[in-house]
Amino acid sequence: MPGFEVVGPEELAQIKEIFDTSNGVLFAHGFDGLRNGRYRVREFERAFAARAGVVGSRQAFLEYFAPDAIDFDGDQVIPARHAIEAQPETAPGARLLWEPRVGAISAAGDLGFLTGPVQSINPARDNGRPRHALYASVWQRQTDGRYRVVLDVGV
Repeated sequence: MPGFEVVGPEELAQIKEIFDTSNGVLFAHGFDGLRNGRYRVREFERAFAARAGVVGSRQAFLEYFAPDAIDFDGDQVIPARHAIEAQPETAPGARLLWEPRVGAISAAGDLGFLTGPVQSINPARDNGRPRHALYASVWQRQTDGRYRVVLDVGV
């Protein structure tokens, strides 16, 4: 069919290699001079995930979410911090594991998104079997230069 191309394992491996070696910027070239160290959304996401392993997911979410981050309650937009604060402390032995796989960032470097797999593991639920999902997070650079989550959704 004209305009249709099959992407095989070799092409996927090359794309993954570019993504892994370019600090999360999916280009064949890193554009380091233009980036000027601004495109670090993936680094912040990985630090966020690592922090959740240390202090629990609830506390890590409070630390990494922007003060004006939003969440959804049905069809209502609500402050994300209120939703996080309403959650119970992370249960003993429970873990939320996620890893950014794909992302992009604006040309200005002030807004980016990441998405990837997530596992929720709670020994007191489902005989400890992990639940699998996908997440998407939107990050915004703050005035101090750090990125903070302004929207996070799981599906």
